[in-house]
Amino acid sequence: MAGKVVYLCGRRDQTAQCLAESAGRVGIEFDSIEMGWTSGDSLPHLDEIRAHSRARLPETGIAGLLAGDRISAICAAYLAERLGLAFHPVEAMETCAQRLLARERLKASGIAVAPAFLVSTMAGHEDALHRTAFPCVLKPVRFTGGQGVMRADTPDEFRDVYNRLRRMTGEQRHEFILVEEYIEGDEFAFHGFCISGRLHPLALLDKPAGKMGPSFADVIVTSPSRQPRDITAELMRTAERAVSAMRLENGPVSVEMRWNGRRACVLEINPFLPAPPVCRALSPKCRNAVAEAMLLASAGLAAPALETHHAAGVGYLALPWPGVFEGIEGTGRALAVEGVDEIIPFMETGQSGVPPPAGNQRAAAVTARAPTADEAECAIREALSMLSVRMRTARFAGAAG
Repeated sequence: MAGKVVYLCGRRDQTAQCLAESAGRVGIEFDSIEMGWTSGDSLPHLDEIRAHSRARLPETGIAGLLAGDRISAICAAYLAERLGLAFHPVEAMETCAQRLLARERLKASGIAVAPAFLVSTMAGHEDALHRTAFPCVLKPVRFTGGQGVMRADTPDEFRDVYNRLRRMTGEQRHEFILVEEYIEGDEFAFHGFCISGRLHPLALLDKPAGKMGPSFADVIVTSPSRQPRDITAELMRTAERAVSAMRLENGPVSVEMRWNGRRACVLEINPFLPAPPVCRALSPKCRNAVAEAMLLASAGLAAPALETHHAAGVGYLALPWPGVFEGIEGTGRALAVEGVDEIIPFMETGQSGVPPPAGNQRAAAVTARAPTADEAECAIREALSMLSVRMRTARFAGAAG
């Protein structure tokens, strides 16, 4: 292999560390490059992103590219175009980064999506109320990780959520909020990898906690899916159709979906890897096979394949309130639960944190492996019940991003 695999991200994160460790095990040269923005930054003009990528990214010595956020993915696409590397096309990355445009592309291809429209924080919300079907979900366009995503069931709740989001995004800033009809049903996450336009499935995850609102941060994910085979087949077909509609060609893909009892509805589609705890839970113990497969595929050395002989799950430990993180209690008892493998901390002692919906931070993740998904979920729930987060109140702790 001539060159290294480069991971682009706004700020160095757990994924960068996960990939670096896996690259060492499979003998791939690896580097991560911080592009200099945070997860809460507004999407810059595309010519600004292109200029930024030219100024900060090397022109030689790269064999493959991965990206950790929507702006970095556009930068990676620009760089791949210049250097003739395999990655998703520029146009596909620009479309994925614009939530409403992505939904319009999917809808035009006959894929079910939630009806949605954009409202400006500077335009007021009364006109939006006349266009809204309840219940609905409001999503600030520039936030990620569940930050700012809230459900409203009535016009009064809509006004409350809208005003809260205006305060979060900055009342003097011109921001956009996606107003989306709430889709009933179970939620799922599909992860795969494209090579030359061919999709290689890696995992279909259930989200059994049931994200009904009012906020929508992940709580538990499990694999394999416990849905009947005809439903999982339809979910996989929908993910494949969505990837094709978005013209994703080379690299990881993530598709969030709901099953409303009759068909699959696509909520989000992005060119991202699974979160590090998910990668570790799906892999054999003491080996991150998912991250290794992504690196080998990005370098053009092997098609991604994942053979799992166990069920797996990840549970996320929430912050109880905004403040300064001081630690987690009960880890010994939680790790003693049969099936539980790891407790992966997300925060350092003394770090300020804000949970969704005001922020996007969580305290830790619990991973489990078991003979069945039911057993993995039970182990995670038992472990989470034994854990508590120590926080110190801090007036300066504001919304992350």
